[in-house]
Amino acid sequence: MKISLVLPGHGPIFTDVQERITELLHHYEERIGFVLEHITGEMNAYEVSQSLFPVDSSVFDQWIAIGETNAYLRYLASIGEISVYKKGKQFKYVRM
Repeated sequence: MKISLVLPGHGPIFTDVQERITELLHHYEERIGFVLEHITGEMNAYEVSQSLFPVDSSVFDQWIAIGETNAYLRYLASIGEISVYKKGKQFKYVRM
């Protein structure tokens, strides 16, 4: 699909879609590596999130951070970089 103009929900209007896609892919690759580095022992999503994001964030920001962390953890589990299992009522994540 040829896209000539992007009107994002936030940020400036732009025209170079491929450049933005490349930036996003690079950003997410870095974040995935960063998440993987922060998994030490067995951790739940909240614990991983607390090691990635500032603790003094608002409740809303913490909620967003946990959602983002969960997405990364599920992706890492889907590609076999980490294992996930249920311990009590929590899911635990462990590096392979």
